[in-house]
Amino acid sequence: MRYFTCILFSLCVSCSDTKTNTVNNAVSNSNILSFEKSGLNSIEGAQSEKKINDIAYSIKMIAGEDIEKVYKGKLEANSMEYTNFTCFIMDIQLEDNSDIVNYPSPYFKTLNDKIQYLSFSIKDFIKVKSGTGEYNCINSTYERSYGQLPYSRFFLVFEKLPSSNITFTFNDMYFNNGIINFKI
Repeated sequence: MRYFTCILFSLCVSCSDTKTNTVNNAVSNSNILSFEKSGLNSIEGAQSEKKINDIAYSIKMIAGEDIEKVYKGKLEANSMEYTNFTCFIMDIQLEDNSDIVNYPSPYFKTLNDKIQYLSFSIKDFIKVKSGTGEYNCINSTYERSYGQLPYSRFFLVFEKLPSSNITFTFNDMYFNNGIINFKI
């Protein structure tokens, strides 16, 4: 009976290790496909980049019909609904390519506070000025990569903007870099 128990235990351990590796590899490959940065290079659109201290910011305006290209057809909702809005992608990358969640933010100390801010509150610190109007971000999505990619991506949605003279403004509370303006 002891011999049978040992064999059963060994099989369970070896099977669980195999399954875990398969799942981890699947998640890893999925992240690479979903967040592939080269997808942005093939999309036409105004963009701006800045580097402050050890943090690089990249902003790109994308049209509704190009959203499907960026996300490689993996959107659950129809991308055509975004044609009534102006969308941006904001990438933030640390110089050492680490996950921004691990950055020692002066305002957000706990992991829960950091995730809460990045997932839900960051949109309250982003505005766009276009022509004579100022527009608040109406929706944001934080695409968390769990350290698998060298950058963190945010999908940002605004009301439909006139396409001339756009200034993207981000009040960076997370890294304590203050108000950053990007001419798009």
